[in-house]
Amino acid sequence: MAVLSAAVVVLAVIVLLNLAVTAAVIRRLRRQPAATAAGGAVTLPDPGGPARGEPIPDFAAATVDGREVTRAGLAGRTVIGFFSTSCSSCAREAPVFADAAATLAADGVGALAVVQRKRGDDATELAQVLAPTGAVVLEGAPGPLLRAFRVNVTPFYVLSGATGATEGSGEDLAAALASTHDHPHQLRHPLAHGHDHDHGHGHGHATDGAPARAGRG
Repeated sequence: MAVLSAAVVVLAVIVLLNLAVTAAVIRRLRRQPAATAAGGAVTLPDPGGPARGEPIPDFAAATVDGREVTRAGLAGRTVIGFFSTSCSSCAREAPVFADAAATLAADGVGALAVVQRKRGDDATELAQVLAPTGAVVLEGAPGPLLRAFRVNVTPFYVLSGATGATEGSGEDLAAALASTHDHPHQLRHPLAHGHDHDHGHGHGHATDGAPARAGRG
């Protein structure tokens, strides 16, 4: 009987210690978001992409309808949009890009949509939404075009100038197009400012192997 009583006491002590440790862990986890909101460091993906003035990289790819697209084949200004099947904000921004492409075409600005298809994903719907751009490329993850342009997040946009240099780039379509002051279009749409990308803090969905950068919460 004494042995049984001792065993019960030991078990009770173990249970209490376990509860105390669990409570301490929960308190620590609850404090972490508060620390981030108060200015704690957070890790964000580096969006990558070519800088303004940097030459557009060499590339060659085939569109979904079998046409070849290359850097040399870009006629005049061309805005290139990068999307991914695993990116929820890409689904929201793809129709905006398609609509913008139709408007820009009236002024001789071309458009190219690049869709990164994650293994097992169906890219049909996203490709159909982007079809009005006139040229849609599907590639694996990470694909050759995303690597050539060093794009680490999606959606991402690059404005290629008539001379083959980058005139603008970034995670925001309107900002990428506005990087050159003589561009005639001032795009206004719900996603142009403060849009909701997957990563929060105004940053998009990270592609595979995207390097990180330090940010502030």
